[in-house]
Amino acid sequence: MIDGLVLADKPTEMGSAALVTRLKKASGMRAGHTGTLDRFASGLMILLIGRATAFSDFFLKLDKTYEATFQLGCSTNTLDPHGEIVEQWDANRIERSVADNAAQIEKSIADRVFQTEQIPPEYSAIKQQGMRLSDRTRLGLRSELRPRAVRFYEARCLSVSASGEVKAFFSVSSGTYIRSVARDIGEELGVPVHLSALRRLSVGPYSLMHPLVWSNLDEAPVPIGLLAAFPDWPRRIVAEADRARVRNGARLPFGTDRPHDGDFFLLDEQGELLAWAEQAGFTYTYKKVFT
Repeated sequence: MIDGLVLADKPTEMGSAALVTRLKKASGMRAGHTGTLDRFASGLMILLIGRATAFSDFFLKLDKTYEATFQLGCSTNTLDPHGEIVEQWDANRIERSVADNAAQIEKSIADRVFQTEQIPPEYSAIKQQGMRLSDRTRLGLRSELRPRAVRFYEARCLSVSASGEVKAFFSVSSGTYIRSVARDIGEELGVPVHLSALRRLSVGPYSLMHPLVWSNLDEAPVPIGLLAAFPDWPRRIVAEADRARVRNGARLPFGTDRPHDGDFFLLDEQGELLAWAEQAGFTYTYKKVFT
């Protein structure tokens, strides 16, 4: 199997680590992820195999889209369906609240596009003093929940049912927590809410509509080759005499045919990937040299 990306459709109730383990067994290569999904969530995870694991931070920073389902009338301590119930309304009260606040529900979701900061959930993987917030919360330790910069490029309500089930679509920057959206909507409406389901639809330019999405996990995945994953990045061909110099981290003179500023690949004359580098003016730095 080649070095590259595997676009996986994670099913609900499978942990992200378990999905990576399955890929390692299927490929026989080292593998990693570019950002996890909660166990209750499903959808697109970009997994990396072989030398592509060097690009994990690059993919981690990409924007994402989600379809979320919120349940009004019920809040949990983790803001998701796996948490302990904090407040629960009966069906009649939920139905009355939906009837009275349907417009406000839609507006609260749509207004996310004006939000530029977000307080992360108490139960999250963000670390404080060397511990995850979720672990600190379970141990009863106090944590300082600092606002983080986020962007909502699009936020719209898809449907609201009389039973309090609200479906919404979000296009967001990396690091945005949809569980925090549930908390914020609940505070604005004065209604207990939790995120009952979440499906990630896309990461950067890749979506669940891609023909190579690995959805049948009993079959071997088909990866996207590393070079094919970055079709717009310039390539520089390195002469055989300079191949060892690149492998040793030496920079080569570009002359007049230097790539434009930004990321680019260095390949040998046979098309073998030697390095990932970043150009800035008339110099460049190596981000990863593949030995």
